Amino acid sequence: MTTPDASSGITSGITSGITQGNSSGISSGISSDISYVNYKLIPTIQAFHESPAQIRAIIGPVGCFDASTEYLTPYGWKRFDEYIKGDIVGQWAEDGKLTWVFPDLYIKEPCNEFLVFENKHSMSMVVSKEHRMVFYNNNGKVIVRLAEEVYNNPGRREVPINFTVYGRDYPINDADLRIMVMFCADGSVAKYGFKQHVVLRKDKKKRRIEFLLKKACIDFTVHPAKNRPTEVGYAFVPPIKTKKLTDFGWRLSQRQLKIVVEEMSYWDGLYEGNDTRFSNKHKNEADFMQYAVHATGGRATISKEVYDKKNWNPSYIVHIAKKGSVKAKVVMRKDSCKISRKQSMGRYKYCFSVPT
Repeated sequence: MTTPDASSGITSGITSGITQGNSSGISSGISSDISYVNYKLIPTIQAFHESPAQIRAIIGPVGCFDASTEYLTPYGWKRFDEYIKGDIVGQWAEDGKLTWVFPDLYIKEPCNEFLVFENKHSMSMVVSKEHRMVFYNNNGKVIVRLAEEVYNNPGRREVPINFTVYGRDYPINDADLRIMVMFCADGSVAKYGFKQHVVLRKDKKKRRIEFLLKKACIDFTVHPAKNRPTEVGYAFVPPIKTKKLTDFGWRLSQRQLKIVVEEMSYWDGLYEGNDTRFSNKHKNEADFMQYAVHATGGRATISKEVYDKKNWNPSYIVHIAKKGSVKAKVVMRKDSCKISRKQSMGRYKYCFSVPT
């Protein structure tokens, strides 16, 4: 049974630098001469100016997400309601640049209703009505629309899903990085000792591992299985003793992430025409691969495969459309996007205010 992952839209978790933060108001209790004009979709500036009160304030919009929406940290995704003071968050700017910052404000406000924008495969967004949604127009220029405005007039809008990672290369050379992508996919880590093993059955994988090990100048030994004629084991010392890409992957540069996505298709990947699949039993590994794909110009969604067999762990499948594919875009269209209102009495909306 396959179930779609709720957080399939990558930019839903990256804090947009265009998102408007909370506007400060003056707390009540000073005197009865204080007048508040609550912000609506079009601020009532006239009422603000005409008020005879000595102290006046316009309560500004928050523009937030629901609690289950995730934001990006240098070590993976976290839900907004799991934020801890001191977290560094990913900040997206109009030029597509992703940078890491400490948020100026962590916003948590009551919210009785959200707007939901979703389609079958590529988008699931739950936002408050005053949230500022970012799109590209027909000329590729960034435009911003309030969620309530988009709800009333969805039209056809392209949603930004990619970003550029700025930073130095992680200290691993390209040949060793390819070895690690291979080893994380098909290797096994022994509890003791330095030498690890990879067991392969497909001829194309055998040719690939020998090519990579020779390219990386890593000594290895070959061990054909006695009772399984197609099975061959390879023993060698990997550059890093780990089976998890996430142990180092979040620190890779843009250039290195391209290598990961490319090399992955030889191992955990399954070709589907122009597109590829990556599967892993660990959700955080699937999250990282989705991040790597979007950082290199592609699009990736995650589904969860649940098996009927007893004691079988679920698998997380990353469906990848590489850069240049017709599927590597997310477009909100009136005829294919389901838009609805979601009541949320007694719940909260969350957001960050960030430097950009």
